[in-house]
Order: sequence, then structure tokens, then C-alpha cells
Amino acid sequence: MIKSIYKISWAVLPLLLNSCIKKDYDTENCYGQYTITPITPVELGLGDHVELKNTQTTIIFPNGSAQPVEIGSDKVLELYKGTHTVIPVKGADDKVTVDRTVVSVATDTDGTVLDPSDFVGGYRNIDIPATVPDWQIINYDVPTLVQTRVLILKVKFVGNNTSFINSFSGIIKGVTLSRDLNKAFANNGPKEHPALSTGSVNYPLNSTDDKGFQTNGRRLLGVDGNVSQILDLTLNYNGGLSKPYTFDLTQELDGFHTKEVTSPWVIELVIQLGADFQVTIEDWKSGPEIWMDAH
Repeated sequence: MIKSIYKISWAVLPLLLNSCIKKDYDTENCYGQYTITPITPVELGLGDHVELKNTQTTIIFPNGSAQPVEIGSDKVLELYKGTHTVIPVKGADDKVTVDRTVVSVATDTDGTVLDPSDFVGGYRNIDIPATVPDWQIINYDVPTLVQTRVLILKVKFVGNNTSFINSFSGIIKGVTLSRDLNKAFANNGPKEHPALSTGSVNYPLNSTDDKGFQTNGRRLLGVDGNVSQILDLTLNYNGGLSKPYTFDLTQELDGFHTKEVTSPWVIELVIQLGADFQVTIEDWKSGPEIWMDAH
């Protein structure tokens, strides 16, 4: 009987040495209990500090490994000392790739960007300390951001030579193909919105609105704040002649990442087509659609 007790004591001892008990434990090797709560972007109008449920979340652990983890205010995690990068995303479709803290959008066969879904996401680096005061469950919030926005282009040609136009289409250069997940869209947010890679997006301009503008809308991951946004507009005239025209839209997109970010951004151009088939901008407007509808 004494031998049996002795054997059990030796078997339990390593477990006690490695366990996290309140007194005399090894603070360097013990976990703490945490909850991590993703927060819905306030721009969605659901209120301040509203939990974002049912996210697809990845955590990058201190050793560099990245694993999918369920998080939320009701999910208690056992985390060890070190920096953890928590990356919640919700609503991303198969045209969107989130690789750690970088988000990218798929491209078409011609290299132009496809439309990503309307989704939210973000990340936060959380430093887990070596000890947990009083053994409480500690919560960390992770804010998320609106990740995409619709850009609507509207074009109208005026002048005597417009009757010679058969069709026209556009392509905007300088749009975001990939970027940091936190360089997204937020009302009154940071003005810096650099991309990691850039490309272009096609605008067929094959619909007509009630004001006679040829229009089309595309959903974008963003525009690169480090380059210009250029519209290449191609006019196809009767008889098979095509002619390109170029316009700089950079100033017209000031605020695309920071103003009324849940409303589509509209660029509206009225272009005078001269007798020599040269073009001049007669009028243009730009801004969030809800502002333009109010005027």
C-alpha cells in the first residue's frame, strides 16, 4: 500500500510542477484566460461597440504559426505570454484572399480587377503578459473596418459631333490589388491609404441613367494613395474609328477612403466633344452618392 502511494506521488509531481496553480506557480510557462471580441464598424450604423458575431478569425501566435480560432465574448481562450496577432474577417467571398494581415482581390484573365464582396475585417496585435492579475478572464477588443467601396463612373458627351459616337468605355488605373487589412475605409480615418500592389478596373459604361449619363459601378478594395488614378476613355465612332482620351481622377477621389464610406462614391463627367473631335471637361462632380443626391 505504501509503495502504491509513493508511485502515485511521483507520477503526479511533474503535473504539479507544470500546472498553473494560484500559489507558487511558474509565471513564465503558464497561460492566462482571455476573451477576444471583434467589434462591428460603427459606419454600419448598428451602434458603438457592437460585437461582430460569426467571424472567420486567424491568430498568429508568438512562434509565428497561424491558426483559425473561434473568438467572441463567450469564447474563453488559454493564451501564453507573447504577441498574438488576431485577424477577424466576415463576409469575404472567393474573390478575396486574406493572407495574415494582407488582403488582395482576384483579377480577370486580362489582369483587371474583379469585384470583391462587401466585407469587414481588421487585425490587432495583442501582447499577452507573463502573469494574469487575480486570475481574472481578461477581454481584448479587436476593431474591424469596412473593406470595400463602390465607385460609380458617369459620363455624358455633349456637342454637335456626339451623333458620330457609337459607344465608349473606360478603364481606371491606380486601383488597389492588395494592401494592409487595416488600410481600409473609415469615416474621418487616416488619409494615408497605400497599396501593396496596384492595377486597373474596367468600366463598360453600358447603362444609361435618368439624366442621360452612361454609367457603371464597380466595387473596389481601394485606390492607391501613392499613385495617380487615371481614366482612359475610349470612344468608338461610327465607321470603326476608335480614339483614346485620358483624364486624371486623383483629386476627384480625395475622400474615397474617409468620407461616408458605406455610400457609393460617384464621379460624374460632362465632356464637350469639339468639331475637331478634341474633348474638354465642361463639368464634373464627385463625392459620396448620398451627398450628390441631396443637391
